[in-house]
Parts: sequence; C-alpha cells; structure tokens
Amino acid sequence: MPSPRPQLRRGVTFVEVICAVALIAIIATVSLSGVSSILAAQERQIRRISAAELANRIILQFLDDRDSVPAPGTVLRADGAAFRFELRETPVRLEPARAEVAAERTQLTPTTLDRLSNVSVLVWLAEESGGSVAPVAGTPAVQLTRIVDPIALITRNPDSLRNMMQDPEKYRRMLEQFMGPGTPRGGSAGTPPPSPPGGKPASSPAKGGGK
Repeated sequence: MPSPRPQLRRGVTFVEVICAVALIAIIATVSLSGVSSILAAQERQIRRISAAELANRIILQFLDDRDSVPAPGTVLRADGAAFRFELRETPVRLEPARAEVAAERTQLTPTTLDRLSNVSVLVWLAEESGGSVAPVAGTPAVQLTRIVDPIALITRNPDSLRNMMQDPEKYRRMLEQFMGPGTPRGGSAGTPPPSPPGGKPASSPAKGGGK
C-alpha cells in the first residue's frame, strides 16, 4: 500500500510580500509622524513658556522702573532662543454708575480717577530662532495684560519707590499719575503729596492768613 504524499505548505506570493512591506511602511510612517508631532508640540510649548516668563519679567520691570525697560526692537534671549516684544500702555477711565457720587468723591480726594492704565506686553519667537520679525499667526507668542494703579505701586517695592522719589523726573511723573497733568504739586484737596527723601516737603497753600 503506497504511503500518502506529504501535503506541501502554501507559499507566499510576490503580491503578498509587497502588501506586507507596504503595510509595515505605512505603520512606521504614521508612528514617526505622531512622534514628530508630539516633539514639535513640546518644543512649541517650551517656547511659549519662555515667552510668558519674559513677558512677566518685562511687566515687573515696567512696574519697578519704566525707564529700565529695553527699547522696542531689542532681541531678548531665554532658554537658548531669541524673542522680540512690544509694550503698549493705554489709559483706563472709570465710569461711575452715579455721577453725583463720583463728583463728591473727586472733591474729597486729590487723586484722579484717570490714574489707571492698561499695560500689555506681547512676546513672540524671533526670526533667528525660527519665528518672525513681527507677530504673525503660527509664531509661538504670549500676551500678558495688567491693570496698573500708581497707588498700589507705592507699597509694592520699597526699593523701587525710594529710587523713584530720589529722581526729580520720576517723582514728577508719579505726581501726575496721582493727580493728573498740570496739577499743582501741593495737592488739590488739602492733602499734600509725599515728598522725596532728602528733598523739600511739598506744602499746601496757607489758610487763614497764616505765614
């Protein structure tokens, strides 16, 4: 009795090999694209964090001494990257709900209601680090905005206050922020402004015919 012939295994055709190689290539491409996207997003977030740190630093520097803020167009560096920035300051006007109450309070205090300002700092990645000369869509950028009240700046940093009051120009600028441009340095409601250390104290007009 003849022995049964062994059954041969089915081989892989050339078409199946091509399909398998193409499938592996597609999977590898998708995987590499995903990894590249994750790395690019991580790099972008790092740049945005660096821009946010610079923007916060510029605002703090502006609050301490606005004259020490770098000139517009200056390239700043952080974490091995170059950044550009722009700073804008716009006045903020308070609109009281009751005009008569606002008028009464204005007579009771020498400070002006228009002393507030809106300080906005925009920092973006510079062209030498893959960004742009001007802020455009797609460039890593961060904008920080802060409402500034000169009254709060008095108690914020004693060193900055002392340096400001020792400079006549900065002292004059501070008084104008409190009382508005053109206000007499003695105050407008019987409350004299603070005097700089080592300088002559500001005095109110004499009343009642006194000397």
